[in-house]
Parts: sequence; structure tokens; C-alpha cells
Amino acid sequence: MNILNNPLQPDQSRTELPFHPCIHPKANRTVARIHLPVAEGCNMSCRYCARQHANSRTGLPGTSRKIMNPEQALNHLRAKRRIWGENAVVGISGPGEPLANPETFETLKLIKANYPSHPLCLCTNGFLLKNKSQDLVQLGIKVISITINGIDPEVVKILQPCVKLGDVVLVGKTAATDLIESQISGLKMAVAAGMFVKINTVLAEGLNDGHMTTLARYLAEAGAGIMNIMPVAVPHSRSMLTPPNRQKVEALRTECEKYLPQFRLCKQCRSDSAGIPGHIKEGGCCS
Repeated sequence: MNILNNPLQPDQSRTELPFHPCIHPKANRTVARIHLPVAEGCNMSCRYCARQHANSRTGLPGTSRKIMNPEQALNHLRAKRRIWGENAVVGISGPGEPLANPETFETLKLIKANYPSHPLCLCTNGFLLKNKSQDLVQLGIKVISITINGIDPEVVKILQPCVKLGDVVLVGKTAATDLIESQISGLKMAVAAGMFVKINTVLAEGLNDGHMTTLARYLAEAGAGIMNIMPVAVPHSRSMLTPPNRQKVEALRTECEKYLPQFRLCKQCRSDSAGIPGHIKEGGCCS
């Protein structure tokens, strides 16, 4: 089987990565990805996130020019396929939490009905993943990215101080503990269901930077396939978070690589980005 014709087909070994532009270095320069911004709501409050609709062609993670409904997303995909081809990876990454929005699943169902072999992926904070893994597999998701910033509640509660489950709102250490347990359970269930799991980790100076090697080792044992350590992109002054410098990020990636492969080419793309990541500037502008 030619992996170029099946870009999201996970390999038998974790060292042989799926040919996905946000995972595989060669795919990053040759395969397009198309983000569909259908997931508006979120079930979590993160200090590094300021979801917004941005009219400009550049922006930060969590931004999009508009929210699409599932039918609009399908039409958008149809148009982008003509530009980027049938192997362009379709992803749903926000601008909210995909698993907390029914529109995510409606969109995936439409894509599967119209393009049953089109490669799909999804990004999530992982809070609901343990209950959604089988649904995602049935809808054609082979690769998933989970944002996990730590396994110590004292660290996580600072970056993600609030989570919501239905009408229940959890805060502080209680929220962080519940989130971590849900994320790790979801990770293990996703791997058991046959998905390749990438971990996105937002790195903030003085908060979770001393926690990275412990996290990488723990994630590797849980079955993750690759880790993407990203310096925090500060979207608003109230966040009071400091991005680490490039040298520190690279040093931590090198340390963590002892336990888990590291992805070093992330552009921290918008939720409506389209194009080949290796050919665009930081921020993942739309095309």
C-alpha cells in the first residue's frame, strides 16, 4: 500500500509516523491541510486562549474569519479539494472544543457520506474523548491531537482553571484533576481504538517548563505517538503568560525526545487555515 495515497494510515511502529502534515516532516512540505471551523462552543477556560473571529488573513490559534455550519463546511471542502487535492487532510480544531459541539459530528458524517475515503483528523482538549473515541473511529478519524499541558494538577490548574461538564462547572485543582484523568483515559482509549495520537503541549515560562520530561515519559507510556511542544501564543495582555525563548523550547524538545518523538515544525495554525503548512508563515494564514 502506498502511504502517499493513504496519508493518515498509521504504521505498525510508532517511529514510522502517519504521512500527515502536522506530524510527518516530509508531509509538512508536501501535503495540505484544510481546517473546518464548525466548533464554536468550548467546555473549558484556558488562560492562553482567546477565541475570536478575526477578519485578517493572519492570526493566532483559536481564530477564524467565521463559523461554518456543516453544510457550508462540506461546500468549503468541495472547493478546497479542487485546489489541494483529495489527499489534503481535513481537520476540525475549533475555534472551540470540537467534541463539545454536535456540529463537529454532523460535519464528519457529511464528509464520510460524500467523500468516504477522504483523510480526516481532529484536535481536542481531551476532556470528553473517553466517551467519544469509538464514535470518531466510526466516522473515519485515524489521527487525533490532544492538548495536554501537564499531569500535575497544581500546574494544570493555572493554565486551565475551569472546565464544564453539562451544567456543572469545576474550578481549580478539582477541575485540573478531573481534566487530567479524563485526558489520559481518553488517550488510552483512542490508542486502543486504533487512532494515532499526537500530543500538543502549550509551554509557558515558569509554569510547566520544569514538567516536560516527566510529561513526555508519562504520555509515551500511555501510548502517544508524537509530542508537539509549542511556546504559548499570548492573545491578550490579561493572560500574564510568558513564552519561553526558542533556545529553551528546543532544549526541552531534545530532552523529551528521549521518551517521545518530537514535532518541530508547528505553525500554531488558525481554525480556518488551508494550505501546505511548510509553505506558510507563522500563524497559519488562510488560503
